[in-house]
Amino acid sequence: MRRTTALIAATLAAVALFASPVAAQDYDGVTTGLTTTTATPEPGGTIVIAGTGCAPGQTVNAFISDSPAGSTTANASGAFSASITAPTTPGQYRINAVCGTQVFGIVVNVGGLGAPPTQAPGGDTGGAGELPVTGSNSLPLVKVGAVLIAAGGIAVLAVRRQRPATVSVSS
Repeated sequence: MRRTTALIAATLAAVALFASPVAAQDYDGVTTGLTTTTATPEPGGTIVIAGTGCAPGQTVNAFISDSPAGSTTANASGAFSASITAPTTPGQYRINAVCGTQVFGIVVNVGGLGAPPTQAPGGDTGGAGELPVTGSNSLPLVKVGAVLIAAGGIAVLAVRRQRPATVSVSS
């Protein structure tokens, strides 16, 4: 029973020690590289989008809130430009340009609602930029604590095994 407990404790300590956190990914798979002529187009107006990073001659499909909005072809250097029609209802809309597996995105405020968005890392333009970093990374301390607990458990088991059995003699 003690060996099983020690083995489980050692295994859990090894898993905790060598586990790594999941790496952060780009926001919903969208990369930077898409720009517009205006961040606050008029309802039903024209929005010119432009970007770079596609393969030369590749078809680039534009979407407004996941609805097809037009297409164009990337030039010899992988750059593209397209004119699309803004939605007729005022509000905030996401524009994506897709070429192959590349997705470029930006958010526009149709009808001038709110302040013009600013380009944020990851291609999203929510107007507020990045979220602030809060808290701290306590994973290294948790790993050290798990190792110390496992080492303490192993030390207790080792000491218990080294004690000779005491024999009491009664007279």
